[in-house]
Amino acid sequence: MEEIKIEYEAARSDVVEKINDASQIVNDEIAGKETSSYTEEYGGEPYFEGLRKVAEKIVKCLDDVSSTSNDYINELIALKQKKTEIDALPFKRDSEVTKKPPLVELDDNAKRLAKSGKMSEESYLKTINNLKTALYLLNSGKMSEESYLKTIETLQKAVSLLESGKMSEESYLKTVSALDKALKLLESGKMSEESYRKTIDTINNALKLLESGKMSEGSYLKTITAIDNAQKLLESGKMSEENYLKTIDTLQKAVSLLESGKMSEESYVRTINALQKALSLLESGKMSEASYLKTIEALEKALALFEEGKMSEEDYRKVVTSLQEAMTLLETGRITEEQYLNTVNSIQEALSLLESGKITEEEYGKTVNELQKTMSLTEKSKLSNEEYEKTIDGITKNGTLYSEDKMTKDNYNATNDTIDKSLSLVNDNKMNKKDYGEIADEINQNLLDLEEGKITEEEYKTRLDEINEKLAEYEKREVTPLPTNETTKGPLPTKE
Repeated sequence: MEEIKIEYEAARSDVVEKINDASQIVNDEIAGKETSSYTEEYGGEPYFEGLRKVAEKIVKCLDDVSSTSNDYINELIALKQKKTEIDALPFKRDSEVTKKPPLVELDDNAKRLAKSGKMSEESYLKTINNLKTALYLLNSGKMSEESYLKTIETLQKAVSLLESGKMSEESYLKTVSALDKALKLLESGKMSEESYRKTIDTINNALKLLESGKMSEGSYLKTITAIDNAQKLLESGKMSEENYLKTIDTLQKAVSLLESGKMSEESYVRTINALQKALSLLESGKMSEASYLKTIEALEKALALFEEGKMSEEDYRKVVTSLQEAMTLLETGRITEEQYLNTVNSIQEALSLLESGKITEEEYGKTVNELQKTMSLTEKSKLSNEEYEKTIDGITKNGTLYSEDKMTKDNYNATNDTIDKSLSLVNDNKMNKKDYGEIADEINQNLLDLEEGKITEEEYKTRLDEINEKLAEYEKREVTPLPTNETTKGPLPTKE
């Protein structure tokens, strides 16, 4: 029994030593600041006071155990349990992180800006809250030292830009609000540290571009707003963390291209606008998460091809514009979500063919032009929802057959030319909706017959030539506005 009592006393002494060590760490952290002022203006003292209370509670528990019984075996068991608990407390005695002066320096800078009126009270409070939360997450083991330091660096950069006049109060507030949201999502477990770190990196890189003048404040605001909207969707459960990560990765890629000078700011803004549109449709319920993912994947692929030099900036913009136009049609109810998905799939198919080298950039451009022409005609009511679907199906099927080596490149290009020609006739008021629909049906049926092996490539080409002969007759028509409900069969007589 005496041996057990000695073991108990030694273990208890060890726990008390750890508690004293933790208390010293607290003192080290707030060294150089008066405790009263630190409590009022930083908000840190209550947190550390909470740690002290935890330690005191453990000591009291041990005192209660030792004073109620001489059963040292049970006392030792209880003590070892409490020792395990205090060992798990995140006191970082030897860590440089909680002793780094940037934390105090950042607090001082923010306080100075707030007193001078350059920083609003709301922004100041959010800044301080971010500091407190980041420190708490570090000490609780929910955030690595690397992420903690990157958080401090990002806040320092934002404060510096605000002080220098390169950032408005509005932009600063949005920045600290986005950081605040990210920290809370990390704390709640709705965001992994990987997602948090990528979010911080993206904000940090955008701040650097703003500082260097490579990004305007307007573009910076759009970037932060996109991040904020994505965070809201993640928080509400409307977006999975996997898709949140894809969103941030896409943003990061665009920021990187802007930073390198490969992408103009105009193209960057168009990218962010497209991303914002997708986030808005997802939030409103007009777009499912599956469609959102397809949209992001199309953007990702286009960005990758642009970065690799396989796509010009002009063609990259066409991708973004096509996605924007398709989302507008979806938003206004002109097309269904299924038709939207088919449109995105068609864009993806063309991108894959370009990526694999099966089509040239010029051939890729023709496909995208067809898609844009289809969307434009639908927007103008020159094509109905039904004709829109038929056109997209034809463009997609044509790409799929060529991609799967079920069609020669000559027939692939010839089909695209035929589709484009028929769309031009509708645009020029030389063909009405009904006639166009019949041509689209014929093209799609021929593609299906080729896919199913009912006709040879040669027979397919013959049928395509016959369709082109019909289109040639439409070409001879006099251009006259057609009523939207016109249902004439075949071409009108040509002018003598």
